[in-house]
Amino acid sequence: MNTKKMGLYEKVINIILDIFIFLFGLILLISLYKGIQVKILGNKYSSFFGYATFEVQTGSMRPTIEAGDWIIVKVTDDIKIGDIVTYSKNDEFITHTVIESYKGTYITKGDANNTKDEPITKDQIVGKVTKTLKHFGIFRKTLFNPYVLITLIITLYVIGYVVRKNKEDNSKGKFDEFVNNFIEKMQAKKKEKVTKEKVVKEKVIKEEKKEEKKVEPIVEEVKYEQVNETHDEVATKEDLDLAPLSEEDLDKTMYFRAVSVDASELDETYLKIKENQNVIEEAEAKEEEKKRKIKEREEEARRIREEANIPVDESLIKESLEMLKKKAKRKFKNIIEKSMYIKEQELSEIVDILNGNEKKLTNEATIKNELIKAYIDVKYYNFCGNYNAEYTSKNMTVKIVDTIKDLAEKMIKEYKGSDTAYNDKVMKYTNIFILIMYLEQVDGNIEDVEPIREMFKKKITKYFKNQNISDEDVNNMITNIIKVQKKYQSMIRYSLKQMDTKTFSLEFNQLTTKKNLYGLILAHNIEFSKVYSEYIVDKTYSEGIIAEDKTMIMATLLSTKIVEDMLASDFKKKYLMYIPKTLYAKENKLKQLLDLTNDEYIKNVVINLIDYKTLIENKKMVKDLVKEGYKFGVIFTDDDTIKAKDQAIINVAEYIFIGKKKTSAAELVAMIPAPARVNIVFENIISKVEYPVAGGE
Repeated sequence: MNTKKMGLYEKVINIILDIFIFLFGLILLISLYKGIQVKILGNKYSSFFGYATFEVQTGSMRPTIEAGDWIIVKVTDDIKIGDIVTYSKNDEFITHTVIESYKGTYITKGDANNTKDEPITKDQIVGKVTKTLKHFGIFRKTLFNPYVLITLIITLYVIGYVVRKNKEDNSKGKFDEFVNNFIEKMQAKKKEKVTKEKVVKEKVIKEEKKEEKKVEPIVEEVKYEQVNETHDEVATKEDLDLAPLSEEDLDKTMYFRAVSVDASELDETYLKIKENQNVIEEAEAKEEEKKRKIKEREEEARRIREEANIPVDESLIKESLEMLKKKAKRKFKNIIEKSMYIKEQELSEIVDILNGNEKKLTNEATIKNELIKAYIDVKYYNFCGNYNAEYTSKNMTVKIVDTIKDLAEKMIKEYKGSDTAYNDKVMKYTNIFILIMYLEQVDGNIEDVEPIREMFKKKITKYFKNQNISDEDVNNMITNIIKVQKKYQSMIRYSLKQMDTKTFSLEFNQLTTKKNLYGLILAHNIEFSKVYSEYIVDKTYSEGIIAEDKTMIMATLLSTKIVEDMLASDFKKKYLMYIPKTLYAKENKLKQLLDLTNDEYIKNVVINLIDYKTLIENKKMVKDLVKEGYKFGVIFTDDDTIKAKDQAIINVAEYIFIGKKKTSAAELVAMIPAPARVNIVFENIISKVEYPVAGGE
């Protein structure tokens, strides 16, 4: 019967193994198919029968969708307000809720975010989310990993082979022989035990008959030994103390208790049991010690996580900003200068943490400050040295590393001092800044600290692999870095938020012919009395002082958007802002406006629009502004003609915009100097920006 059961168990095991091999094989084929679609066929994402799957990396859609969740997206362009959609932006996929829609353009927002996203077009949208698989991301890292799948399949196949082989080798006869031998041995032990008991009993009876008087026998304790008739095992003295014998039990063992036993007479079985018991106790003690240490580490990790997750109080942010202002000893001219100064302080503290907070030696402060400036230039200003690198997030790592290393070589080459350790100091800080670059590339929400900690630990451990640094030191280092990041990022966010206004918001209108250009319109949320006609309201907001003030608000809001672009290393966008012609007659007010964008990076990405007639009227002023680094785009309307004497001034234009309905476009282009023809845009730019003539051509 036992043999039949064993055979049945082996069959069930083989069937289960075959099922798992089939399932893992199927998952492997799906994973390979996804890889072929993306890596070989060049698709941005893989899809099956009109559906695609994505893993959510951040918590911007909390609580609806958490980081680590999988989403199933139906590939469709039938999108409505309220749908959760996945769309492509800068080679990344973002999943947010649609909150606005207008003529094929959509505005989205993360449920957990405070601000709207940039407008997207229908061709950017992959589809809408139909199903969320909670915490399914772990399967992508494990079960859906082709290497893991192949290993599992091979392991299961080997197990199945061993089970089948074992079945062939073990015949029914061998099993019966084993059982019979076992029974015979047990019976022999029992017989031997009974014989010993009988001999001892007879010996005691003979001794008692020889005594003429009744003598109380001297009962000696059996040293740490008692025969357990049920399980044929040896019980220790501690066991006897824990389970005292009853009177009936004592009667049964009276003969054994009357026999004296020396330690030399203990048999090998007892000694082996004591030896094994000692080994077991040692193993248990080691296991308990191991558990204690694990618990201590977990408690320490929990404490560190709790400290890192303490929310930053708004009053503390204000206090920190006030201290920062005193430290800077200057008034920041715009939000970008302020944000980058905050970033400098953040980098400085992180460098000190990675340096072990050691006291700076000779030249180290200078080396650190020079590398901070170079790092900010290349990472946030998109500048390598004194020229614009025009690189993207794809090749950023290479550019940053090259820039930092080039500066280090230059510093070493040009150093004329007597510090013999100067080269080593430069290389130490160079490696620290390269490590910081990798830390800043870790994708995730600073509030969701656990995944960030794991990535930080890998990067920092790799950096310190040749140094004697403990896990505890690494964990403390990571905690301090996250605290610093949280503190300074909160300061930047607070500063940007202070620039925001509920009364106005910026609209970014992407050009059709130049996808990297965005026209700016300032939308207002102001209620007017019904006695004012729409014409009066439009005229009020498009002419005179109010129009000029609107431009100030537009420049302020735009500067906050550009800070966000810089922190995200998004250097592709350029923004078109129209300056009212009345401002060119008010130099102080124009200077006040331009001061809001008086930054090398802003000057590079903001195109100040000016119509051709206003350009001719203000030639000298525009030339001077171009020399200062400001960029201009010239707008031509249907009634504009270029005179020969005015041709040269057109060369100041970064872009030239000609409306689609321009009847004499060919003649106009012929009059434009050759250098300025490089960036001619045939598009109705007036409809894309805040322009005094509403809806004009």
